Amino acid sequence: MELEEYENIILSNGNTKLRKDDLIQLDLSHLGIETLPEDVFDLCESLEYLDLSGNKLEELPSDIFSSLPQLKYLNLGKNKFNHIPKEQLRVMVQLEQLYLYKNKIEQLDMPILPNLEVLDVSYNQVPSMCVPLRKITPKLKILKMNHNYISSFSASTYIGMFDLHQIELNHNQIDFLNSEDVILIPNLLELRIADNFIKEISVDALSGFLRLEELDLSGNKIEQLHHDTLLFLQNLQYLNLSGNRLRSLPFDLLTTQRDLRHCDFTNNELTEVLSMTFRNCSKLEKLLLAGNNITRIDATAFVNLRNLKRLSLSRNNLQSIDLNIFQTNKDLKFLDLENNLIEEIPYPIIEIFKQIQWITLNGNPISSDYIAKFNSLLRLSNPDYLINRDNLTRGTSIFHRKSEISN
Repeated sequence: MELEEYENIILSNGNTKLRKDDLIQLDLSHLGIETLPEDVFDLCESLEYLDLSGNKLEELPSDIFSSLPQLKYLNLGKNKFNHIPKEQLRVMVQLEQLYLYKNKIEQLDMPILPNLEVLDVSYNQVPSMCVPLRKITPKLKILKMNHNYISSFSASTYIGMFDLHQIELNHNQIDFLNSEDVILIPNLLELRIADNFIKEISVDALSGFLRLEELDLSGNKIEQLHHDTLLFLQNLQYLNLSGNRLRSLPFDLLTTQRDLRHCDFTNNELTEVLSMTFRNCSKLEKLLLAGNNITRIDATAFVNLRNLKRLSLSRNNLQSIDLNIFQTNKDLKFLDLENNLIEEIPYPIIEIFKQIQWITLNGNPISSDYIAKFNSLLRLSNPDYLINRDNLTRGTSIFHRKSEISN
């Protein structure tokens, strides 16, 4: 019997049992199912994967999963549950992945699921996480609670969660990360608390995440950072603090981030880039500083970024380019200087074009006469480059290699 026939049975006869002794996966998603009979899975003991997402389920029969001892994956997302079916899930001791996203769940009231590794309760109405996770899901590795109403990031919730690798709390109502009760999650690799209302991060608030590799605090309201905020995050590779209200960066903020590859400070209120800020980030490949109020960049600000491939400085208030800024960035391939106040391009910058594949200068007040003279010099010294100009009266110009056009 094919899967489609099982689906038809559910739709046409709510009292008919599904029967297939060797059935391992069953997809009943997006079928408009409103109710399920209690014994519908009684003859599916080998089932390991069950997808019931995208239906109209509000309740489940009390013993609906009692005959599924091997079930490891259960998707109840995109239904109409206003609570977690705790009693029905209690028997699922082998369950490893549980998805409850996009329901109307108001409380994280969970049964003990000793083998659960992935829990997704995103897009619900959960206001808090006051129950210690180790009591109900001691082996949890991935927790996704995006788009809820959670207002705090409490140590009591995560204490003893030694297997937890990833936490997502994006789009909640968290307004403060404090150090009064340090959260120790020694094996956490990814922490995402983007688009909340965080205004302040206490100096030791992140000190319990010793193995953290990715930190996303974008879209908050952070105005300043202590120079030791990231001190203990020595394994950090991805840092996103875009969309905050940072006016400056402590010169020693990134002292211990020697493995950092991606750093994003887009859309803040920064006014300068100091020479010491990125001095220890020699592995940095992407640095995004667009959408700030930067007027000054120290000549040695990027001197140690020998692996830098992409640098975005667009939408700032730069009036000139200091050639010394890029002298040591031999791997730099993309330089975005759009929408600044640059009026002239120093002619020696032509030498830099030999290494960079794409430079954008759109939206700068560079005169047509100046660009014409610059273009002549560029053609003589670098015949491998094409120059595209869109409406030179507005100072729009893009420089890139011919090979980039052909590809």
